[in-house]
Amino acid sequence: MSGNQGQKARGFLTSTYLYKGFFLMLAFSLLLLAGCQKDDDSEFEKDGDAAPENTVESKQELVPIEVNDGQFSGISGWLSNEKVVYTVSKGNTSDIYEYNIYSGEKSLLFTSELPIVDVLISPDKKNLIIHTSVSTYEGLLTVIDLQGMVLNTQSLTAAELTYTWNPYDTNMILISAFSEDWTFTPYLMNIEEESLSELSLNEPFVHWLNSEEIVYLDWSSENPALFAPLVKHSIFNDQNETILDRIFQVKRFDQGVMTISAENGKMDEAVYTFMTEQFEVLSSFSVPQLTNYSDWLIPYSDFIGNESFLSFQPLHSSEADLYQNGFQLINTKLSSGEKEILLENADNEPLSCSPDGKACLYGYYFEKLIHLESGEIISLMKEEIL
Repeated sequence: MSGNQGQKARGFLTSTYLYKGFFLMLAFSLLLLAGCQKDDDSEFEKDGDAAPENTVESKQELVPIEVNDGQFSGISGWLSNEKVVYTVSKGNTSDIYEYNIYSGEKSLLFTSELPIVDVLISPDKKNLIIHTSVSTYEGLLTVIDLQGMVLNTQSLTAAELTYTWNPYDTNMILISAFSEDWTFTPYLMNIEEESLSELSLNEPFVHWLNSEEIVYLDWSSENPALFAPLVKHSIFNDQNETILDRIFQVKRFDQGVMTISAENGKMDEAVYTFMTEQFEVLSSFSVPQLTNYSDWLIPYSDFIGNESFLSFQPLHSSEADLYQNGFQLINTKLSSGEKEILLENADNEPLSCSPDGKACLYGYYFEKLIHLESGEIISLMKEEIL
């Protein structure tokens, strides 16, 4: 401002004009300075108002899976809170991908020259077991890591295969190989040793209790019934112990087991009981039960670690094929039994929840996602599955 003031002063003809000009310019400068200060203050206030917005974490948007070549076969489950595994069939081959549902980034994990029956993710999220069909009576089990390296391969003569990963020692997988007449042979696969050893088990469908013991329901082939004893079995010394009577279903969760039974002969109610690995009761609750002729229909469910149990529950007891009132998705705290309704009038479809418990894969292909906090259901597919 002082340079402009000097230039204007030289244009005045008298000292009076010079004197007046000086004060006019001084006043103008003060006004300009005040205006700048006001603008600066206003800008500071705007920045101050905007700052809290930057601290609020925006909701992550999903990037749907797009399949340009081949047919989407389904999502297998979670690798992390952001990544899933899915399969695409392409003629005579099938591709398995790792996919980030928020960034859209994907990478090819494995290509199979045989039809893929199933893909199972290990409990520690480090490996996959891939079940492929060689022929009608031969199945191939291939274990890979997340770089696509084959760790073990076992061929089994079987019409059907079931397999259960040991969550306490992911080097071991328990396998049941079924013949055409539904007789079965149990095996223990050791991934590191690349071995397959035959076991002695009474039942094919088992659940790991710890690194050396399993539990199963000991069904009678001679006297079919709705309930069976819960048996604990050591796979190394072949010892059995009956733990509970009259159990309809058993399911393991992190550091515990859940049983489904009936109380005092009430066949229209199912009792869910949560226990530690030592079978100490944590909590239990009863829900209306749907019947399927002489059987029960158990709605889909999943666990979030050892803290919560998410399950679809009917509003009232009924025959399953006549029930039309939808299901509530309910979150139950395992330690207290406290319940929270997450969804109303929902469809009873398979669930698989993320490790952090913020979202669940949903649907028969896990093609949808439920945001548990908002209850919003979003498609994970860019195009609808036919």
